[in-house]
Amino acid sequence: MKFIKLSRNIIVLLFIIISSCTTEDKSLGNVDNDTIIKFKTFRISSSKDIKSLENILGGDTIEWLNGNFSNENIILDFNGEESKNIVFRAETPGDVLFTGESTLEIKGKHITVTGFKWINPKPKGEHLLKFSADSYKCKIENCLIDGMGNELDAINNCKWVSIYGRENILTHCTFKHKKDMGALCVIWLQENIMPKHVISNNYFSRPEAIYDMNGEPANEQETIRIGDSSHSMQDGECVIKDNFFYKSNGEKQEIISVKCCSNLLENNAFYECQGTLTLRHGNNNRVKHNIFIGNDVEETGGIRVIGEGHVIEDNWLERLNSVGYKAALCVVRGQENPSLSGYFQVKNALIRNNTFIDCHLALHINYGSSFMTMPVIQSTIENNQVLAKDLNTYVVRYEDSEPDSDITWNVSIQQTPYFPL
Repeated sequence: MKFIKLSRNIIVLLFIIISSCTTEDKSLGNVDNDTIIKFKTFRISSSKDIKSLENILGGDTIEWLNGNFSNENIILDFNGEESKNIVFRAETPGDVLFTGESTLEIKGKHITVTGFKWINPKPKGEHLLKFSADSYKCKIENCLIDGMGNELDAINNCKWVSIYGRENILTHCTFKHKKDMGALCVIWLQENIMPKHVISNNYFSRPEAIYDMNGEPANEQETIRIGDSSHSMQDGECVIKDNFFYKSNGEKQEIISVKCCSNLLENNAFYECQGTLTLRHGNNNRVKHNIFIGNDVEETGGIRVIGEGHVIEDNWLERLNSVGYKAALCVVRGQENPSLSGYFQVKNALIRNNTFIDCHLALHINYGSSFMTMPVIQSTIENNQVLAKDLNTYVVRYEDSEPDSDITWNVSIQQTPYFPL
């Protein structure tokens, strides 16, 4: 590996650029004044009011008046038009608060939801916010869900955001303190549908974990999950980018769990998160330009690789404090003839240009349990830079296997002094 020399004054800055929302043009250009379309604004204060609305067209606005509202089950079953979304907004951003069993479901096309808060939610169903199977090019933006006042709940299983449909967007939202079971946000794959959803510029924090009867963190507490094992061989072509994950611990195994093919995870920042970005099922995913800062917190990890054709490049991983599945970068062995829920062999992986700074173990290669016998093959590890405290610190741990792995290593090693920050 190549050791790099850093100045003691280097500070890693984590930031998410929150861009301003573009206001859509409410008129049509190049037309006479007599033909300008005037869009309507409907003011409401209950979900019953929504059911009574008629003739909602693309470009119209539904505005919910300020206040606190409990147990409102909102369904938006309208169809806007390309470049003329129907906008469902708070009268004043942040001044419409939903509590109790309140939920929202988007069933239509070209709908934008913006400016709402859900505080200490306790929905009875499987979803708090849902893009339905028929939704298309809809967006939730500038919203907040905060469960700080709730108690830990190991019984109820609710996803705060479920995304079905096609080409939907979740952006510039804040999610904090989910204290019941269930992944915080799930992208669900459907048969013969290419979802192409985007999750961008959001803030996620899930510091509390629920434990099972054996004292272990319970499964299914991911922050984001894309797909599931039954759809893992389908392409998702989803994008997870520019998000900030702060103490997103949950199950303390998987922060993001990718369970389908051909997704992009780019420019995300993970700060003191216990777990890893895990390519659990599926192939041909790209993980690039992400930042992982552990600050030596126990069980902080980086990236775990399972499956074929993945590209892991240009990531920064610093002071992550774990080994095995939660090493800064873990490339695992696979099972022979695995089921869809099993561990597929790593093939044709490309791991390059990543930087590892003072991690407990930078790379754990060919790691796995005794039932995982298929080694990493036809893969390349090249041009990665590793800085360790001293030359007695392991930076790579390679597990022997029979048969042996097939990995091309393009590396150089330099003895470079370490300068503690």
